[in-house]
Amino acid sequence: MLNGANHNSKGFSVEKSGEIRSTFILKNYGKSQQMRWITDRPIIPIAYVQHEYPKYKRRCVNKYTPKNNQEYSVPDSTNFEIIRYLIENAYKWQSIEFADNMLSRYIAQKGKCAVTGKPLYLHNMECHHIKPRQGGMAENNSYQNLVILCTEAHRLITATQSETIEQYLKMLDLNEKQLTKLNKFRQHAGFEPIEKI
Repeated sequence: MLNGANHNSKGFSVEKSGEIRSTFILKNYGKSQQMRWITDRPIIPIAYVQHEYPKYKRRCVNKYTPKNNQEYSVPDSTNFEIIRYLIENAYKWQSIEFADNMLSRYIAQKGKCAVTGKPLYLHNMECHHIKPRQGGMAENNSYQNLVILCTEAHRLITATQSETIEQYLKMLDLNEKQLTKLNKFRQHAGFEPIEKI
């Protein structure tokens, strides 16, 4: 019975006693009476493995929860169509590193704009380099240097003309916290911070 489960194709005997050389196994499983050994290798008993439920996560919320039920709504705007598009079109971007980190950023931000917090859509999302390329240096496409924004927020970060800035400020109607985030991105990009109208 153990041959298949443990890939014990040579038919070595299963022993009830042996030596545990790993301090991790000794600390976590050494007291178990279910420990077994095959050719001096310890087999950890599955029944003895313990786990904890993720903290702060309601176990009653899952992908089968009705979407129209406000009590169980999950604050996540990740769109699997967008994820599929980013994966299937990775070759279109400047590098695989950029495509991979952009996808990771989108998922980490739960499909929301890093400034406004509103859900992102394929026609209205852009990947922004926090610190832009300088001189003849290569673009920094690392995960830490990328952020996903809605098109309007991205244009506001790089806007220099007062009319354009005013237009997008009215369009986005940013609160103090959102404007502070936007100004951090502007300063990293070498632009002056924007004052609230």
